[in-house]
Amino acid sequence: MELIDFLKEFGLELAATLTVATLAFVVARFRRTIVIKIARLLLPELRNSGLIMTYSSMKDAMKSIKSSVEKTHDLKILSNKGTDWLGDDNAALSKLIGERSLSRLKLRVLLLSKIAPWLNAGWVRERGKISLSYVQGEFETAHKLVESYLQRYPNLAHKSGIRYHRDDPVWRMVMTDDRLFFSSYANPDQARDAVVFEFGGPNNEVYQAFKRHFNFLWHRRGVSKDVIEDSAAHDVKFDEVEFSAGGVVYCKAAGETKILIVERNDGLFTLPKGHVGKQERLSKAALREIHEETGLPLESLKIEKPIGWYPNPILVGDKARILKIVYYFLVRCENPSSTDLKTDPDHKSANWYSLSEAGNLKYAYSHVERVLYEAMSDLN
Repeated sequence: MELIDFLKEFGLELAATLTVATLAFVVARFRRTIVIKIARLLLPELRNSGLIMTYSSMKDAMKSIKSSVEKTHDLKILSNKGTDWLGDDNAALSKLIGERSLSRLKLRVLLLSKIAPWLNAGWVRERGKISLSYVQGEFETAHKLVESYLQRYPNLAHKSGIRYHRDDPVWRMVMTDDRLFFSSYANPDQARDAVVFEFGGPNNEVYQAFKRHFNFLWHRRGVSKDVIEDSAAHDVKFDEVEFSAGGVVYCKAAGETKILIVERNDGLFTLPKGHVGKQERLSKAALREIHEETGLPLESLKIEKPIGWYPNPILVGDKARILKIVYYFLVRCENPSSTDLKTDPDHKSANWYSLSEAGNLKYAYSHVERVLYEAMSDLN
C-alpha cells in the first residue's frame, strides 16, 4: 500500500515537473510570438497595423522570408547592393528564385546608385580610412553580380528588372504578395544585424505605406544603369534650360477610362506637351499644347490636378547641353469626339487608348511610363 501511494505521489510530482519544464521551454522558445499575439489582442491599433513577428536579424527572419517568396507572384527587393539576396549561389534567394516558374514571377530589384549623394558624402566620412573610389568600386561589383543574375533568367514576367535610385537609403526590405519584411539602415552595421519586422498584407496600413514607398522610388526616382552612368544631373553643366508642359488627357467612354496618346512620325508614342512661352502659365501652356497636338477643343479640356515635373536631359554633342523640365497635369476631356482628333505636322496620329493598351506602347521618353503610373493611380 505504501509503495502504491509513493508511486502515485511520485507520478504527480514528475507530471508537475514535466509540465513546468514544458511551459518554461515553450515560453523561452516562443516568447516573442506569445507577447506579440497577446499585444495584438489587447491593442486594436497594433492589430490594424498588420504586425506579425519581429526577428533579431535578417538571418533569423530568413525561414519566413523564403516561405513567403515561394508563394508570391510579385517580389520587390529594396537594398543598397542587393548581393545579400541575389547574384551568386550563396545569396539568400538566388536558388529559390531560379527554381521558380519564372514566367509567373515579377521581380523588381531597387538598388542604391553608386553616385548617390549620401554615398559620396556620408559613407566615406563615417568610415574615415576607406576611399570613395574603393566604395564605389565595391558597389559597382555588387551591382554587376545582381545584373548578371537577372540576365540568366530572361523569362521573368513582364516589367521585371533592376533600377537605381539616388535618394538616401532608409529601409531595407523584401515585399511579397502578402508579406513585408523590413529593417532600417539606422544602426551602425547598416542593417546587417538590425531588428526585422514582419507585417501582413496586402490591406494593412504599414504594408500599403511601404508599397507606396517602393513604387515611388521605382517609378519616380528609379532609372536604368545607363542613365545613371550618363547622368546629366551629376556632373554635366547645362548650356540651356527649357520648360515644357502637357498632360495625361482622359475621358470616360461607355463606362471605360481611356487616355489620349499621340504617335510621333518616327513611330514612337508620347503624351501631348510642348514649350512654355515667356510669362505663360504652366496650366495654360499645357492646355494650349494639348489642343495644338491633338485638335481637341480648349473648351472641352479641364485640368483636375498637377501630376508632377520630370527632368529630361538632352545632350547634343559638345555644342549644347539642354536640361528640359516637363510639367504634367491630369486633364479631363468632356464630350470627346474622334472627329476632333487632328494632329500637327510633327505627329502621325492621336488616339484614345484603354489603360491596359496605354501601358504596352513604346514611348519616346523614359519618364512617360512614370507619368502614366502616377495618373493611373487616380483613374483606377
